[in-house]
Amino acid sequence: MPVNRKHVEVIKSALRKHAKSYNQNYFGMYNPECGTVMCIAGFCRVEEIGLKQFRKEIPAQGFDLSSACLGSAMKFLGLKADGVIFEGVSDWPDDLREAYENATSHNERAEVACQALDRLNVDGSIKELRRKKTP
Repeated sequence: MPVNRKHVEVIKSALRKHAKSYNQNYFGMYNPECGTVMCIAGFCRVEEIGLKQFRKEIPAQGFDLSSACLGSAMKFLGLKADGVIFEGVSDWPDDLREAYENATSHNERAEVACQALDRLNVDGSIKELRRKKTP
């Protein structure tokens, strides 16, 4: 079964629309400016159950929703396994990690996540860019 590219586009749209709520290195933290901060898996969970229900799921302490979010994300995106797409950016390919770390705005970080989603493999990995050979 291939990656569900239609659903990838749904998540990319949500990331762009709600960039202030996206952070791949943190999950379930409250930001007074935008509400709940989510990673890619969290955005998938919201698509499955809705934001109102998602906020009910967040416990008062601990924010231990990782298994529910991973399950939703794998199902929603058509993945066979969870992978680095759901990890912190330190595990992403170097070009994406550097772009994320050098981003100066929420929108720039969301765009990096969209690039990662464009390179998503069915096993949850992110395709590495081929480097040009130097003579």
